[in-house]
Amino acid sequence: MKMRGMTLVELVVGLAVASTVAAVVLVGSAAVATQVRRGFASSGATESADAALAAMLADVRRDGEWSTCLPARGCPVYVGGAYGMALVVGRQRAWTIQDGLRLCAGRHCERVFEGATALQVLVDTDVDGGIRHDEARRGDASRARLVELRLSLRDGTSRSRWAWIPP
Repeated sequence: MKMRGMTLVELVVGLAVASTVAAVVLVGSAAVATQVRRGFASSGATESADAALAAMLADVRRDGEWSTCLPARGCPVYVGGAYGMALVVGRQRAWTIQDGLRLCAGRHCERVFEGATALQVLVDTDVDGGIRHDEARRGDASRARLVELRLSLRDGTSRSRWAWIPP
């Protein structure tokens, strides 16, 4: 008597092998999808940080009157309940860190970029015939030839942009 087809044991073994292969493929594709999502989120944060830095530098170059301050020591404009460095532009606007990068105008602060954890303002100034590249202090704005803004990001990286300031 000739048998055609498979026995029940062969069928169960075949299904077990196929389900093991399918599970390996699903786990692998899920890992790849997670990495791709992380990559897109990281590039989105970098683009947002770069856009925020560009807006800050545009404010500095456009207004010409800017300074830095620490909210704990008093700032000439409202900067919310911020901590750390604040970049004050003109008499009405300030960029500061408070649960992300915020732009304060009047008595209202709006979050511009939530991935920022610190703001650093560096300047190149003429000092005794040389150039000093250091953190901005009060009064440096009128002597600054270059302004560099650095944002520290939540993922541990930082982004930086700089601009020449015409004399």
